[in-house]
Amino acid sequence: MNQKDIINKYPALFVRYHLPMSQTEMCWGLQIGRGWLPIIDELCSKIQKLIDDKQIEKFEFECIKEKYSSLRIYGYPVNKEIQKLIEQAKNLAANTCESCTKHIEYSSSDSEDDDKIEEVNNNYDRLCNDCK
Repeated sequence: MNQKDIINKYPALFVRYHLPMSQTEMCWGLQIGRGWLPIIDELCSKIQKLIDDKQIEKFEFECIKEKYSSLRIYGYPVNKEIQKLIEQAKNLAANTCESCTKHIEYSSSDSEDDDKIEEVNNNYDRLCNDCK
């Protein structure tokens, strides 16, 4: 699975992808590692179900990116259900390798800023030990 697969699978959620950069950040696509793509696919599936079940009218992503080793998701309109789903996705990403999808285990001695976040060329990536 790649980002184009997700964008094509959920066209109503990614209508802003086709707009110019003067109107949206979504024109850059999903600015995340391959390891987080399944998390976004699952999030999109749940949001699309809310739309299909007529619980919400619509939702459009404005930006999905990694920043400082955290998943950032912006879109509108946001309601309580959408916000809860976004928070679940962000929490899942916090324990998932951006590169390979492996679950990252934290011991009680680890902090979020310790060994699991790798700084390379001023970029911070959340990687498992195998991908470092």
